[in-house]
Amino acid sequence: MKKALITLVAAASLLTACHHNDEPTPQEPPEQVVFMYMPWAGSNIYPYFLRNIAGMRQAITDMQGGGKKQVLVLIADNGSRAHLIHLKYGYQKKEKEYNCVNDTIETLQYLNGQSFYSAEGMANMFNKAKAAMPANRYSLIVGCHSMGWLPIDARTDYAKPMFAPSFSKYHNDNEGTPIDREILTRYIGDGVHEDYMAEIPTVATAIRNSFGHMDYILFDDCYMMNIEVAYDLKDVTNYLIASTCEVMIEGMPYNKIGRYLLTGDYEQVVNEFYTHYSAYRNPYGTLAVTKTSEVEQLASVMRQINATHEWVPDSIRTVQRLDGFNPIVFFDMKSYVKRLCADDATLFNQFEQQLSRAVPYAKCTQRFFSARNQRAYNITEFSGITISDPSFSYATRKKEETAWWKATHTD
Repeated sequence: MKKALITLVAAASLLTACHHNDEPTPQEPPEQVVFMYMPWAGSNIYPYFLRNIAGMRQAITDMQGGGKKQVLVLIADNGSRAHLIHLKYGYQKKEKEYNCVNDTIETLQYLNGQSFYSAEGMANMFNKAKAAMPANRYSLIVGCHSMGWLPIDARTDYAKPMFAPSFSKYHNDNEGTPIDREILTRYIGDGVHEDYMAEIPTVATAIRNSFGHMDYILFDDCYMMNIEVAYDLKDVTNYLIASTCEVMIEGMPYNKIGRYLLTGDYEQVVNEFYTHYSAYRNPYGTLAVTKTSEVEQLASVMRQINATHEWVPDSIRTVQRLDGFNPIVFFDMKSYVKRLCADDATLFNQFEQQLSRAVPYAKCTQRFFSARNQRAYNITEFSGITISDPSFSYATRKKEETAWWKATHTD
C-alpha cells in the first residue's frame, strides 16, 4: 500500500499553537464539546487526519463560530506523541479576518499503544479533554482504522487466507468488479502493532470511566455500523454514526457535515455524506445512524426470531454482502433476517418496524468498495446496519461470545 506523504513544514503549521486570537475566553462552560480522537494509526492515514481537522475548522468558520458548541482534537503525529488542540474561532489580527485556528493546549510525550488504546489509556485521554474544557455534554468522533466488532486476535487473520473449504461452495471470490487502480480506505493500518488496536467493550469501558455518556459517537472508520458494536455501546451513547462498509481514506467530509455534527442534525449528516460521495472520484460510501435506546427492543425481536426459525446455510447465497472478505463477515441485517424469517411475514414485519426505529437514517451509494481485494460490489439491499450471525468465517469464531449473540439466542 502506498504511503501518503506530508512535509514537516505543513504538519508543523497545522499543529503549532496559535495564540493570536483576541476572542475572550467564555466564562460559562460550553453546552457541548465535540472531541475528535485521532490516535496513532500509522503513517498512511495521518495526513488525512490533518485534512479532517482542516475540514472541521472550515465548517466552524462557515458557521462564524460554534457558539456554545466547541471542538477539541487529540491527534498523535507518531506512536509516542500527541497534541490536544482547541479549534478556536475568532478575529485573527495578522489575517485581519475571522476564522478558526488550531490552539494547542498541551503536547503529550512518551506515549505508547496502551496510552491510546487500553481502557485506562483512553479514559486518561478523555479525562484530559474534560479537564481542558468542562462541558454539560460531550460527543466523540473517532478517526482510525478498524474492523468492526471483531476481537483483536481475529483481525490478524486478515493477513492469512480466510477460506473455509467445507463452505466454499456458498461463495464466489470473483464477485464484484475489479478496480484498475489502487484505492485506499481506512480498513487496516500501516503495519501498526496489535498494541495499537482496541476492542469495542474496551472503548465502552473507557467512556464509562471518563465522559460517562455521549450524545453521539461517530466512527470515521471502516465496518463500525454493525449490530454487535451498537449493542456494546448502547449504554454509553445516545446515537451511533458509522459506515457498514469501508470508508475511503479521506474519511468524513467535515467541511460539509461539521455544521450538522455541532447542531445535532443527524439526518443531514447522512444526507451530506451521501451527496459528497455520490459525486466523489471514488463514488463509494455508506453511512447510517443508530438510536441506541431502540437496540434492546431490536434484540428482543431477534431473540424471538432465532427461537422459532432455523438458518439454512444455503440461503447465504442471496444475502446482501457488505464487505469484500471471503468468507463474508458483514451482512446487511435486514437482508439476512428476511431470509431467516422465510414465510413468517408477521414476525418479519415486527422486526422491520423496530429496525426502522433503531436505524432512522441510512444512505448508500450504488456500490461499495473493498480495499482487501480492490473490488466494487453492487448494493441492492441496504438497511444501514450489518450483522455477522450467518458468517462462517474463521475470523468470526468468537461471535457467540459477543453480548449481542448472548442477548438474542436462547441458552
